[in-house]
Amino acid sequence: MGTTGIRILEKDNNRRGDLFGRLMADLFIALGYERPRLNIHKSGRELDLSAAHRLEARRAIGECKATSDPIGGDDLNKFVGALDAEKGEDKRPVTGYFISLAGFWETAVVQEGKRRTKIVMLTGPQVIDELVHGRILIPKDRATEIAGRACTAPAHLAFDPEGELLAHERGWVWAIYYTHGKARTHFALIHSDGTPLARTLAENVIAADRNCGGELHKLHCRNPAPLPGDDGDPRVADALAAYKQYLANECGSIQLDGLPADSDVGSRRLRLENLFVPLHFDLTAVEKEEKRQRQPVGVVLSTHPRLALLAAPGGGKSTLLKRLAVAYADPERREQIADDLPPRDWLRFSSDAANCEVWPVDRFSN
Repeated sequence: MGTTGIRILEKDNNRRGDLFGRLMADLFIALGYERPRLNIHKSGRELDLSAAHRLEARRAIGECKATSDPIGGDDLNKFVGALDAEKGEDKRPVTGYFISLAGFWETAVVQEGKRRTKIVMLTGPQVIDELVHGRILIPKDRATEIAGRACTAPAHLAFDPEGELLAHERGWVWAIYYTHGKARTHFALIHSDGTPLARTLAENVIAADRNCGGELHKLHCRNPAPLPGDDGDPRVADALAAYKQYLANECGSIQLDGLPADSDVGSRRLRLENLFVPLHFDLTAVEKEEKRQRQPVGVVLSTHPRLALLAAPGGGKSTLLKRLAVAYADPERREQIADDLPPRDWLRFSSDAANCEVWPVDRFSN
């Protein structure tokens, strides 16, 4: 099937590292680990990733590099030092994984063959193999088949065996290329789960690629464009109504089980609006010299499109998420609590059913 590389579609160095780390967590899940932790700071060292095995009493730490050049012996020596320190602190066996998308210099490979402390060295193609084996990613030949069926290319084009795996904020995306006269002219984008990206989502990937100096914008995208009149499809309206009803059933009420209440009251499902008390946020200051500000949730949502909710158990995080989900699924219920939530169209379907935008209840958790 030809060679396959991994390319990260993020230009900013800090965001690039964060994106790469989040996607590398998929690799450790595929290897049998769970709940990977990223960017762990310890005295004298920093770990890119740490995770415990799901079934066995052992742990893994990882160093993830997305440099343009192969990794040499100095970087490996530094990582082995961190691995030895981890082994000294943890009674469980600790395995070290060094991931380098660009590979390793031959001298570094020879050096590691002679070292007593062994580490697992993975290159870009090996990462892809492990993601496929762990069912995080569909194989490239499967992505090629889906692209040929769903994103039909003109008959005069030839398949290019040298595809790419793109690391984007929406996840792993296969780029399947086609050539004419040995030159790349067309491509299709297939998500890691085997779904061809809707054209609007494909355009987001193309824009990110262009920002990183890529050339997808110079080629013809074969991902299907939305069909005229899709907004009027009754199935879309039915699906949206069903989802709103699901939100009402799942999030529109509260039970008092576990709280001091008699058995009769504790077993009832009480309407959310009858119990919910409007909340205020203590905003963490961006600059150290700024003071923390306490503001109503409605005001905060009006000015901050993205939030991370931090509170102790019982602080109201889950209940607030229920309130937001129900409020934006049913505008009438939004007005029943005086928390001044801003009017937003945060629950809708776009003109392409594959590009639906909804508010999953767990999107704001943790």
